Amino acid sequence: MNVDFYLKEFQSAHAELDKSRFDQQNIRTFVGITLDSVVIKAYRPEWSNNPKNPLMAPCRIFFSVWVNEKTIDDNKIYYNIHAFKLRLLNGYKITSRDFAKRFRDKFKPYLMDWPNCSTDYGPLTLMQGWKILEPRTCKNDVAELAQSFPGISHIIDNTIKHYQAP
Repeated sequence: MNVDFYLKEFQSAHAELDKSRFDQQNIRTFVGITLDSVVIKAYRPEWSNNPKNPLMAPCRIFFSVWVNEKTIDDNKIYYNIHAFKLRLLNGYKITSRDFAKRFRDKFKPYLMDWPNCSTDYGPLTLMQGWKILEPRTCKNDVAELAQSFPGISHIIDNTIKHYQAP
């Protein structure tokens, strides 16, 4: 994998995002290398049990778009929403399977807006999909996927609210 090329494409995609849309919803972003993948992540600090370091918190919810050696071999850019160890989220009583089902039920009307998307995963992967990887349009494809996330972030918020501890 040409890490430099893809990192530059993801950084360029990140630079094109409408930051005001993310800021209005308190959504933060990260571009870099994680687990041998070039990635852009979107998250809210409050979707973790460590708002000061939400990207590394044991409990966290985040959206990501990524490529790695395998995805490039398959000519695909992947994206997903992960939910890790939600039982640890401060102020909430969440079971992962119930949270995933509730999120997916609310996500159904949006499913067709996301290319090749599926919710047929365990509770850690709330949804996942892919787009064909075209190096000449990689930046635009990554930006388009990332820019779409704020439009569904309210589903996470509404789902979390259901589990707020008394």
